[in-house]
Amino acid sequence: MPGGARGSPSGPTSARRAPCSRATGSPASPDNSATTTSSALRPAQHRPIWRGRTAWPGFATGITGSAASACWSGREPKFPFCLGWANESWTGVWHGSPNKILMEQTYPGREDEERHFHRVAEAFFDDRYLTIDGKPIFYVYKPQQLPDARRFVENWQNLALKAGLKGIYFIGEDVYIDASPWDPRSSGFDAVVPNTPGVGFLRLSKRLNAKRLFSLALRKLVKRPYIFEYQDFIASNFVEEPAGYDFFPSVLPNWDNSPRSGVNAKVLVNSTPELFRQELRRAIDQVAGREPDKRVVFIKSWNEWAEGNFLEPDQSYGSAYLEVCRDEFLG
Repeated sequence: MPGGARGSPSGPTSARRAPCSRATGSPASPDNSATTTSSALRPAQHRPIWRGRTAWPGFATGITGSAASACWSGREPKFPFCLGWANESWTGVWHGSPNKILMEQTYPGREDEERHFHRVAEAFFDDRYLTIDGKPIFYVYKPQQLPDARRFVENWQNLALKAGLKGIYFIGEDVYIDASPWDPRSSGFDAVVPNTPGVGFLRLSKRLNAKRLFSLALRKLVKRPYIFEYQDFIASNFVEEPAGYDFFPSVLPNWDNSPRSGVNAKVLVNSTPELFRQELRRAIDQVAGREPDKRVVFIKSWNEWAEGNFLEPDQSYGSAYLEVCRDEFLG
């Protein structure tokens, strides 16, 4: 998941899938952290191809993640990518100390923004970098937390034009897309992506049917995380495309953040590759009729093991989740 420090695991409280060894798994992201994978559709067949990854360099304290910069400076792997900013403070919430700040997210102002732009500008010119409308994509995790989002965007747009780019295509994430939807245009952004799994969990938490009430009652007797069926989740996670601005769907294959959050975790149970196929196919259908460079689906995440959220091979299903992606993207 974007943001958040890697805390010491408190121990899983539900059955978890163990990763395969790196020798048999697919390549990890350069810093072995979570990345969001995007796909695009082939113009001719209107079927998707496996397209690239979103890497999350750290901008919290004026230092861009050196591991993420390996994506472009080393020219390996030969795999398309874009960058995202996980703009939140890293706290001890993952190991029971929510008030402990490990690394604070600050916003010093224009000079700091310019320093970060020049730090990543090399990536924007990389021929592997993902673009929309001829502009490099830049993804912001919590755009509504920016003190002056429009000024930040305008600053970077000006810097991009001076550097010889056509501009930057800004994508922001929104979790309260039902109760108080964020219009990206108000902040100078181009598009929005619904927070996954946040939107689905918010919707499921409001459904007080018999099964949900029983689960909540059981939590009072037995200390355990909040448990949701993956099938119920994917039925709740779909977001209709809003009018007036660009929107890209987001899906995920699994979720269990109990190693970080213990009994306060949320866990999706009974996820299978075939159920994931249903969710992915629906997202692909949602973007299939668009212009080629806007046929984008975000998949969360590549290898966020501490949140039980990954596409990489594991001991339960092997490479089945990746095979689903291959099948659906390549047709």
